[in-house]
Amino acid sequence: MKRGKVTALVMAFIMAVSVLASPVTMLNTNAAVKAKKITMAKKATLEVGAKKKLKVTVKPAKAKVKITFRTSNSRIAKVNSKGVVKGVKAGQATITAKAKVGKKVLKAKQKITVKKKAKQTPAAIKITSLTVKKYDVTINEGNIETMAVTVLPANATNKKLQYTTSDNNVATVDNKGVITAIAQGSCKVTAETMDGSNRSISVNVTVTKTQRPRCIITQDAEVDDMNSLIHVLLYSNEVDIQGIVQSSSKFHWKGVAGQKEEKYTKPYRWPGTEWMQKYLNAYQKVYPNLKKHDKSYPAPAYLKSVTKVGNIGYKGEMDSVTEGSELIKKKILDNDERTLYLLAWGGTNTISRALKDIEKEYKGTKQWDAIRKKIINKVVIPACGEQDETYSEYIAEEWPEIKFMSCSQMSSYAYMWRTQPEDSSKKTLYADFMLKNLIRKHGALLDNYVTWGDGTYLDGEEPGSQFGTNEDLLDSLDWWGGFNPVQKYQRYDFLSEGDSPTFFMLLDTGLRTLEDVTNGGFSGRYAKADKKNSKGQEVNYWSPVKDTYVKEDGNTMQVESSWKYIDDIQNDFASRADWCIVNDYAKANHAPKVSVTEGTDIKASAGETLKLHAIATDPDDDYVTVSWSEYTDASTTETALTLKGAASDTISFKIPEDAKAGQKIHLIVQAQDDGEHTLTHYQQVIITIK
Repeated sequence: MKRGKVTALVMAFIMAVSVLASPVTMLNTNAAVKAKKITMAKKATLEVGAKKKLKVTVKPAKAKVKITFRTSNSRIAKVNSKGVVKGVKAGQATITAKAKVGKKVLKAKQKITVKKKAKQTPAAIKITSLTVKKYDVTINEGNIETMAVTVLPANATNKKLQYTTSDNNVATVDNKGVITAIAQGSCKVTAETMDGSNRSISVNVTVTKTQRPRCIITQDAEVDDMNSLIHVLLYSNEVDIQGIVQSSSKFHWKGVAGQKEEKYTKPYRWPGTEWMQKYLNAYQKVYPNLKKHDKSYPAPAYLKSVTKVGNIGYKGEMDSVTEGSELIKKKILDNDERTLYLLAWGGTNTISRALKDIEKEYKGTKQWDAIRKKIINKVVIPACGEQDETYSEYIAEEWPEIKFMSCSQMSSYAYMWRTQPEDSSKKTLYADFMLKNLIRKHGALLDNYVTWGDGTYLDGEEPGSQFGTNEDLLDSLDWWGGFNPVQKYQRYDFLSEGDSPTFFMLLDTGLRTLEDVTNGGFSGRYAKADKKNSKGQEVNYWSPVKDTYVKEDGNTMQVESSWKYIDDIQNDFASRADWCIVNDYAKANHAPKVSVTEGTDIKASAGETLKLHAIATDPDDDYVTVSWSEYTDASTTETALTLKGAASDTISFKIPEDAKAGQKIHLIVQAQDDGEHTLTHYQQVIITIK
């Protein structure tokens, strides 16, 4: 090797060794950076049991330091070496972070507030269904029943329900589901959820009048039946009307094609059946005012629901089952133990059809004897006479034990009233009274009331019975008034309500016809008739008897036994007519009440002296006059009483010495107010001789 090349290699080796021998610090461009400050958020909050990692900021950011943590109160908050804080119990503690840099110690503090653990609200559990045990509820007026609703699931978060009724006139409901029965009718009571689940359930509520006498009206659509329907609707607060059924009679029928007798193939004096709904619509118009005077007036919808067409084909027609006969059948067979009064304003054919269907279904079965006995004890038929043959040919033959009352008072409250004596009763039937108190400006229902010569045209009626438009009929010689040829009817005189005595006995007058028809009352007084059917069986038939009437000259005559009450009937009717147009209870008159301290059934001995006390009250605070009289026509003793204090509330008298055991004395106490129409209430005291 040449010397020059060797020298170059040696120099290169020496330079390399020099480089490798230089100090390390020269190469460390990232020498440690000292921390100058540490910080934390000033405060923080956490719940008991919760954990949170503290965030410590080191400045400068590139500085590397070891940080330690300490709590001021480990009973409030604990902290571990990694800076994780845990809440122990509610309160406050301070967490201190420290970092040692050389001889210097850096610090940062954070105030920790520990709160009680919040109660966790579980997710709302919504209602999935509502159930009730009874979907059909029957309540008597004035009573209450709770709508017991079961909410599912049982652990639903919000079980509150909102209750509503479809008709407050029938029944109300409070926010606890308590249903209060107000008046006869039907409605729905609904419970709805309030948790947003949109669930609801309803029950059908039927309000009954089980403390009232119950009846079904059958009528043949004659004009006086129409008048009677208006009259009874104004007393529907006192009577449980369970049906209004149109029937036929020997005076009115629809006609059926193919009948053997030609006259029965065509309508005869037939107005149709729509008039019933027309009258009920008129009742609906005055119903709000009637409710102001007695909340128990039945709902119009209820009355419409029990209004049916029965057997109307021809006189005595009972060929087939009808809606009317089915309604009657159902009520006859129900479990209601009250007497069922089947009022016959026309023929008894629809009633007969109902009884016939029961006989057909049950006769020959094990139940027949019990059912027949039940019906005999339950059914009473007050009828405006016999207006077809179905009573005599069917009811009297197959059901002779059923009580039949021929409630004819035609000279007192029907077409023949002009034949009666001139007195206070007759004055209430004249045009002056009728115009002022009943037929003018007394509301939609009374607008339909028909009087003599008032211009009313009767659909389907023949000219000889067009009492409103045929002026020739005003001459009493041309109609039933011919019994009293001296007097003629005047325009707007009372026409007729020949059927109304069938329901007068059901009203709360204080008279005791319903207990015993021999007691007398607004419907008259009755005696058992000596009648038998074709089989020789005695029939339970009752006929009206007359009472003794003392004329102004002191002479006596016999008159129908309801005549003495006609003025009371008319005045009370007039007060109800006022209710139709007066929406303020305080501005109308209402009947007084009277009671007898000693009771109305008394036992006494011949020769015994008795003292009786009457107590009268009046809802309008009217002055009430009390008077007493003996009803000698109903009494069975021979000697009349001498009453001391008969014109006061207290009387005394001596039982006649000749009175015999078992005989009865009837006393009538009358309370009459001094309000408009002078309304009256009675009590009938019956003294039985020991």
